[in-house]
Amino acid sequence: MYTIIQKLKKIAYVWAVTLAIPLQVCAAGWSAPGGYSTIGGFLGEGIKYVGAATALFGAVQAAMGFRKDDNDGKIKGIQGVVAGALTFAIGGMGAQFFTA
Repeated sequence: MYTIIQKLKKIAYVWAVTLAIPLQVCAAGWSAPGGYSTIGGFLGEGIKYVGAATALFGAVQAAMGFRKDDNDGKIKGIQGVVAGALTFAIGGMGAQFFTA
């Protein structure tokens, strides 16, 4: 039976290998499809969508917490909105992080 740390290590390894291959291909002079000049532009768009979805889910959770007067729901909802906003902002800077 795996512990949580072992599962997270496995997930991190898979992501590292998955992200390393396109970065090497783009560094070799291959142009990315769909008008993305860098892999950062591609990843940035995806991260922005994840951030927007997280913020939306957090806003709904916060609204439900305020409706039911549940302090735990309010806190988790506001944390979700903040986390989504930060993820959206980081996704917008994706091209700066991954430029060659």
